[in-house]
Amino acid sequence: MTESPDLESKANAYAGEQLRMLRGKRSRLKFGEILGINQTTVFEYENNKGKIPIGRLTRIARTLGVPVSTFIMPDQDNTESENRETQATA
Repeated sequence: MTESPDLESKANAYAGEQLRMLRGKRSRLKFGEILGINQTTVFEYENNKGKIPIGRLTRIARTLGVPVSTFIMPDQDNTESENRETQATA
């Protein structure tokens, strides 16, 4: 099964939004120092201009004391797929 590039972009944007939320009022410079990355990279991640490699994402999560799942976009409502299955069998 091939996922659309749109889904990948949405997932990357979600991770960046979560990163921005966790940064709070800290500057990108200070936040980057905490995470071991530069402020430009923080900006790129927050604004969906760059993908966060999974290894770095794991390190960021550990540094911030949050589960990696914080950065993973939740699945769509399961009722949508259940509805499709019900319609297919009807």
